[in-house]
Amino acid sequence: MTINVLVTGGAGFLAINTAKFFKAQAASVFGIGRSKDDSDLECYDGWIESSVTCKALLEFDVRFDLVVHCGGGSSVGYAQENPLEDFYKTVAGVAELLEFVKKNNPEAHVIYPSSPAVHGQQPDVPIDEDDEIKPVSVYGYHKEMAENLLICGHKLFGLKVSIIRFYSIYGVGLKKQLLWDACKKIVSSPSAVFWGDGNETRDWIHVDDAVGLIHFLFTISEPPLVVNGGGGASMTVRCVIELLERYLGVPPSSSFNGNAKAGDPKYYCAGQRVLKGLGWSPKVSIQDGLFDYVEWFKKNYG
Repeated sequence: MTINVLVTGGAGFLAINTAKFFKAQAASVFGIGRSKDDSDLECYDGWIESSVTCKALLEFDVRFDLVVHCGGGSSVGYAQENPLEDFYKTVAGVAELLEFVKKNNPEAHVIYPSSPAVHGQQPDVPIDEDDEIKPVSVYGYHKEMAENLLICGHKLFGLKVSIIRFYSIYGVGLKKQLLWDACKKIVSSPSAVFWGDGNETRDWIHVDDAVGLIHFLFTISEPPLVVNGGGGASMTVRCVIELLERYLGVPPSSSFNGNAKAGDPKYYCAGQRVLKGLGWSPKVSIQDGLFDYVEWFKKNYG
């Protein structure tokens, strides 16, 4: 039986990869968002150019089996500088979506890519889903509000909801965040300088694994309400930069300015308790994933 899938924020990196995956599974895939290029929309059977509102979603006239809500703010820095706009994108967007689902599509499974930014600053140990929620950025506070709305929809209205706190999603085609910025800096400067001291840790998950986790949660009968989406192993930013330099064929010469960006936690590592209990684990190693990313970068932009 063909399933109907809705992907919001449909022109984003995770969204497009999600749409392509389900399209390859013979699903009918629909998207809503602000597109950047017509090529972004080739994976959709229907598209609405709009912010996520209940009114706009009604234009589809489709009963969805799965809603992957990738819409909303995606930048800590942008949210700090534009808190009201980020609120409307992230928090109000979830409220609009839930109103649509509650009134018109209550059987749909809503999967929300959230962020470990809800946990704020944590010690250098894996973060469990049940660890304290104490955001330190506008971005983190808004993600917490969005999560609370989804949990409310689940507990009060019986909506089927899964929240995935994705850590650092990366992969071929990503043109923002650390890997993209670092590759551009490294190839254009003999002595690239990066924020922080290099000892910050991040947990990386390849986009193929991120999409695989979304699909996995959709297929199991009783998915958890909240789950970490990470590789379960931290790597320092310094180590990531060194790997990029090696794969780019550039002598190691990068340095760090010692200044932390506002709102950026120092340590990130996803606890794996819930995922291991479900029998799911990522497949792509960070070394293989970074190598493929650099090969793509060199071929197209190096």
